[in-house]
Amino acid sequence: MDVEMVADSILDSPKGSEYGGDVIPADSALPPHDAPGPSSTFIPPTETYLDPVNPPPSPPLPPFDEDDEVVARLPVYISPSLAQNLAIFQYPLQHRSLRVPTWAADRGKRITSRVKEGVGRVEVEVPVDANAGVWRDERARELAFVPANTVNGEEGKKKKEIQWGDKMRLRSEVVPTKEGTYFSGIVHEGALHLHPINRMLQFRTSLAYLDDYDNKNRPRAVEEEEKKKVAQRKDLPKSLDDPNNDGSGSIKDFRTKMWSMQAREDEEKWVPYEWNEGAENEAVTESLENLLVHQDRRGMLDCKMRGLDYLDRHHR
Repeated sequence: MDVEMVADSILDSPKGSEYGGDVIPADSALPPHDAPGPSSTFIPPTETYLDPVNPPPSPPLPPFDEDDEVVARLPVYISPSLAQNLAIFQYPLQHRSLRVPTWAADRGKRITSRVKEGVGRVEVEVPVDANAGVWRDERARELAFVPANTVNGEEGKKKKEIQWGDKMRLRSEVVPTKEGTYFSGIVHEGALHLHPINRMLQFRTSLAYLDDYDNKNRPRAVEEEEKKKVAQRKDLPKSLDDPNNDGSGSIKDFRTKMWSMQAREDEEKWVPYEWNEGAENEAVTESLENLLVHQDRRGMLDCKMRGLDYLDRHHR
């Protein structure tokens, strides 16, 4: 192999007009002035003193629209009597209203619900669109989503297993809310009737049918191990099984507390609830009438806050 030495073309390249030499002067490397940047000096926040006699001026109000006039003044009635029976249902993953598909509605299927009242768990079951164009019946039976016609090929017994059926199950999770944030309101005969709502539930699709399918096909050794864990959960110390115990402490106590809550929920029975919707439904109409505050409870509220106190809190 022959090696030929050539001159470096980069070093011998012609210099441009902006070339100032191989050494950069120190003066040109410094910025022309102090540039703002992060500071490591801690400056504690100072409290702003508000003079109650001479408060700062309020921000200017938006321009008043003369055409936007007040058309009515409504008295407001608030009653907490139904607060324990009211809840907000949210469906963050549903891109359309919760309704029965046309294919299922034509066959008499409807939305159902069930509740574990002790732990407050709610499940809503919505019939799926089992039309042949969007539904794979073989795959659904393989995953034990719908009951098969026979079990183990025995048509004589036709033993049906407890399976999901042709429905989608939505499972609730509690969302912490601050008291007095949400209200249920209805306007009736020139008055606004309000009821506080202190419970919010978000529903997402439950995939527990995959767990059922996995349990059905898992090895016997794994199944025996799960039974031992369930037996250990039943023998929990009473102190950790106490509902007032929040599980704070060691990681083991927290994990045991979570097991206790799950075991308590698994042991509780589901209570079926009827799902009613639509303004033409008599049950819905009756529920709306219950939201009207009774005449005997429409007392005037005595406000003990002074106007200056309200303005003082508003400016803070």
